[in-house]
Amino acid sequence: MRNLAIQKLINNFHSKFSKYWNVEFSTNLITSKTVRSETISSTFVRLFVVFTLSWYMYVSSATAFDVIVRIGDQIVTNIADLFKPEEVEALQFVFGKTVSPLHSLTKYLHILTQFFISVGIVALLLKYSGTKFEKEYSAFSLIFFGICLASLIVPFTSTQLGTTRAYLITLFFLAPFCTIGCTVVFRMLGRVIRISWRNEHITSSLKAFSIFLSIFLLFNTGLVYEIAKDDPMSISLNNTIKHPRFQFSEQEAYGAQWLANIAENKSDIYAGDFGRLILWNFVRDKNKVRAFGNETEWILPKSYVFTGLLNVRDDEVVVVNISAVAHSREYPKLSNSIFYNKIIIFQGRF
Repeated sequence: MRNLAIQKLINNFHSKFSKYWNVEFSTNLITSKTVRSETISSTFVRLFVVFTLSWYMYVSSATAFDVIVRIGDQIVTNIADLFKPEEVEALQFVFGKTVSPLHSLTKYLHILTQFFISVGIVALLLKYSGTKFEKEYSAFSLIFFGICLASLIVPFTSTQLGTTRAYLITLFFLAPFCTIGCTVVFRMLGRVIRISWRNEHITSSLKAFSIFLSIFLLFNTGLVYEIAKDDPMSISLNNTIKHPRFQFSEQEAYGAQWLANIAENKSDIYAGDFGRLILWNFVRDKNKVRAFGNETEWILPKSYVFTGLLNVRDDEVVVVNISAVAHSREYPKLSNSIFYNKIIIFQGRF
């Protein structure tokens, strides 16, 4: 009786939902053979994208859209400077000098991985038998590879996106092509030296590539620099590197909160490049927070100045240099700056 009740329940379920699934039922087992796939129309996708972007522009006061337009304007304005290392940040990384041989080795490892990725993309375009990806994934991979190429040849592209950030984002889709490219290169080398390409050779090439990735990981994480004491670059392994993560303190946070309450969103607050990041958490209008540098010689009337640990304890001020080829920070002495002598001392803002 129990089996009959279960079978009756199964039959009722089948009669209600058979229009959505083609299901084969047996006396004791439900086996799903096929599921009807519903394809979203291109019109629906376009409408979805338009409404999503419109809503985002509305709630963000078109801030992101304005930034994108400005970036596009800079890129188009400087399009004549294609392939110029002095105008493109990514090319500056490729052709620029490094601080030590170990950093040079890291640069060449990155170039080698990019070469493997390029070979993998070519294999995809040539419909190489080893590249079996869905069409959607292939399309996204080609788009992100185009972004990589644009950051290498178009001025301001890599600077606005950030060379490292753009590189890491594109690797989400391009990383598998590094392995494919390495396999293709090994196969070509096998043909040159006339070695038949067998399964054991594929396994050996993948083992060699695994060793390469292990070495690449040690250099890319900065562990090699830290061990060799060769200009360490990783803030995760070295807390002596000047970075906002190590400059913030609880006292600064309380001070920024107190000053934001005093200003009441009516007066502007000037802060260093690190201090403004703290203030942004306590002010309602971020446009009221302005950055000062070592050459700042004028500030708005009835405004406040927020100084942090970097300014008071280390007597340093952050100077941000942004150009078509670089985005870097320098830390000159605050007491020797125009801002200190003309604003803090002369106007008594300290």
